[in-house]
Formats: sequence, structure tokens, C-alpha cells
Amino acid sequence: MSRHLNALGLLGVCGVLLVAFFYQFALHSLPCTLCNLIRAGLITLGLGFLFNVQLGVKNVHYSCAIIGALLAGGVSLRHMLLHIVPGDPGYAETVFGIHMYTWSAIASVAFIVYIAGLMLLPEGRSASRTPAVSKGIAVLFVAIIAVNLVSIVIEGGFNQDLTDPKDYYLLH
Repeated sequence: MSRHLNALGLLGVCGVLLVAFFYQFALHSLPCTLCNLIRAGLITLGLGFLFNVQLGVKNVHYSCAIIGALLAGGVSLRHMLLHIVPGDPGYAETVFGIHMYTWSAIASVAFIVYIAGLMLLPEGRSASRTPAVSKGIAVLFVAIIAVNLVSIVIEGGFNQDLTDPKDYYLLH
């Protein structure tokens, strides 16, 4: 049962990252450096869930997920503090009137609460095989990681800076 709930958590992380990709590719809202760091935290969070799905549920995997959630949440809070001054419109698009980095902070807290709930579940015997649906979610997650890495390199090249991106650097 825990492996299925970890697969559900991994699917949630995939959903968050896919929404970010939708805004990046469909709406041409390029992620800034802090946004990419938030994504790195979410990927670390997802790796904790992935390890639990593929290798069996262990506290060390939950630790990886919690560290990723704390990283994503901490960078999200930093991003929010940069735009907290009156009159600042914030950075990039909003979803339901709330900026993506604020949603990331909310999601990070929600994931930590979810992980805490998973850790409270009784330890059952672990299934020896990973279900096909969980494998599909794992493949989706790995594909998202690959697309994210390629996107970061194309967006900033090997000359990353902290300015707000206007276009893909390597496509010029």
C-alpha cells in the first residue's frame, strides 16, 4: 500500500512539473534561476518517492523527499520575499491569481504533510514487483528530469546568470 501511495506522490510531483512546463512552453514564460532551483528541489522530492517505489519504502528515501521539499519551499519563500514590496507585480504568470513560486511554497508544505502521513503508516510486507502503473509514472518522471535538464541548458547555455530570461540563449 505504501508503494502505491508513494507512486501517487510521485505523480503529484510530475503534475507540478508538467504545469511548469506548460507555462514555459505553451505560454512562453521562461523560468528564472530561482524557478530552476525550485524545480531542482521538486526533482529531489520526486527522487525520494521514486526510490520508495522502485527500491522499497525506507526512511532514508523519505529523508531525500523531505530535503527536496524543504529546498523547493525555501527557494520559493526567497522568491516571494524578492517581490513582497508594494507595487511589485511579481515575476511571470499567475495561476488563479497566485504566482507559481507561491504555489511551489504551498505544494512543498503539502508534500511534507503527505510524507509525514506516509511515515505514520504501519510497515507492511513489501511487494517484490513494482506495478506497471508505478513503472509508467517512474518513466514519466525520468523523462521530465531529462527535458528539464535540456531546457535549462538551451535557456541559459553554460553562462547562467541571475537576470530574468527573455529568450532561449542557445537558440540565437
